[in-house]
Amino acid sequence: MLKSDFVSLKPLAIEDAELIYQWKNDISLINLLMAKPTPVTVNETREWLEKSLKDKNQIILGIKINQAESKEELLIGIIRLMFIDWINRKSELGVYIGNEKYRGIGIGKTVINLILDYAFCFLNLHKVYLQVSESNKNAINLYKSVGFKVEGIKREEFWNKTNYENVVSMGILEHEYRGENIKNDL
Repeated sequence: MLKSDFVSLKPLAIEDAELIYQWKNDISLINLLMAKPTPVTVNETREWLEKSLKDKNQIILGIKINQAESKEELLIGIIRLMFIDWINRKSELGVYIGNEKYRGIGIGKTVINLILDYAFCFLNLHKVYLQVSESNKNAINLYKSVGFKVEGIKREEFWNKTNYENVVSMGILEHEYRGENIKNDL
């Protein structure tokens, strides 16, 4: 289990599909995630979750916060290491806070640091990368604040209802995460 004082990353259960279904149909979240804007059913969400949980090249975890008053945990989002390439030791990061009430208050930074620690210290990955819409400035700033570097721009890669947007490719290497300065002359 990965956790901080108020948030933890824990395995998802099939029962979580009901809540995830709501998030997958939230149009404001869909645009932030550059996901397909097509409605999904509860059954499709359940099938997706079952497949994701069985995928040996993916780690998918629920983002849960501790509720002091009830002593229960509330599922507020998902974080994933996807397309894990065990030979080249790299993976794509996917993260979202589905519960809008908990966006923009620092939880994202906490959970990304938790998953990077897991990726580099436990899974022995060399690189974690991601893609984000260029208009999602908050996310880009968040990723930069934890050490991700811009690696490139995919021009007009994503249609967002009204126009094409650029997609920013970002990555962080293990030695950057650890704060080691390795010279790489190209």
